[in-house]
Amino acid sequence: MPILHTQIGAQGKSPDGKVVQLPPAVALQMRGPVLQVTVTIEQNAGDLGLPVIDVGSMQSASHERHPCNVYPIQIVSPALTINVARSLGAALASQGLIVLIGRDVLQNCNLFYNGPAGQFTLSL
Repeated sequence: MPILHTQIGAQGKSPDGKVVQLPPAVALQMRGPVLQVTVTIEQNAGDLGLPVIDVGSMQSASHERHPCNVYPIQIVSPALTINVARSLGAALASQGLIVLIGRDVLQNCNLFYNGPAGQFTLSL
């Protein structure tokens, strides 16, 4: 069972403008369970381009339902590789994100969010 365990870190500024390290619990609260990943074409896609395989519908707490392209992707982290046959394309760059792992993928995972320690663990 592949397991990814991460301690979140972040920096902030003190009242006098100095850069300081934030406590892990504060960093996790501010940033959420974020980690660096690479997004590639899902292994079974076979193409070198990123093929649009369908159009789906996306809705969030801040946006009404709207059409989005569907792509087969693979999410690669230092400890986990997750194949996602149907991933909705969303504009996440403005939030500093390239992918958001949704409940459709998380339903097959264990996610432990340890707020006081500023850690999270994700396993398949």
